[in-house]
Amino acid sequence: MVIELASDSYFAPGRTFVVPHDLLYDNDDESTKCTAPPCGRLPGDVLVLGAYVMSACVQSPPATCATGIDWNLGNNLPGSDSAEDTVLPVTATYRMLRDVSGDDVVSLGLPIQPVHAQPYLVEGPGDPGPSGGPSFAFQTYLPPGTYQQVIVPDPPFGSVFGPEVGTVDLTGTPSTVDEFAPVDHFDVTTETGQGPA
Repeated sequence: MVIELASDSYFAPGRTFVVPHDLLYDNDDESTKCTAPPCGRLPGDVLVLGAYVMSACVQSPPATCATGIDWNLGNNLPGSDSAEDTVLPVTATYRMLRDVSGDDVVSLGLPIQPVHAQPYLVEGPGDPGPSGGPSFAFQTYLPPGTYQQVIVPDPPFGSVFGPEVGTVDLTGTPSTVDEFAPVDHFDVTTETGQGPA
């Protein structure tokens, strides 16, 4: 079943859940006993927190670091010309690929909209933003499942630093997932020859 909650819902406003009908009425907690229709139990959300951290290596010249692109974001280690890890402002989007039961929701054609994470400023110590600016992060709540994660740097940084596309598995038991690992390389595609003339 595909269940979309109203945007003013107390629990998971505007979220879409994919729940096998057989599991909708599962009840392992006597304190919140739910009987057959009109009551059903939705799976809990997973809190996803993250940031797009450009490592010092990525910002360095290729002569210093093999995966460097020679674009310093304006933060240097004290007393050095070496770059410091820097957090970029980004747009993070999650698209469900498989539900908690492992069903491929894309090939099934289920009407599940992508979820856009909410950006926020990080208070306290941590990696700085470009040129010593504020540190950025993002967060969202997602129903259990496997998601495609697309992180795209906001302008003007997106013209230099590429997007990150990966898969995030939220089918386990943790209620919070942290995505704060620094980016230390990009998948670079280069032209190796010319096509037919």
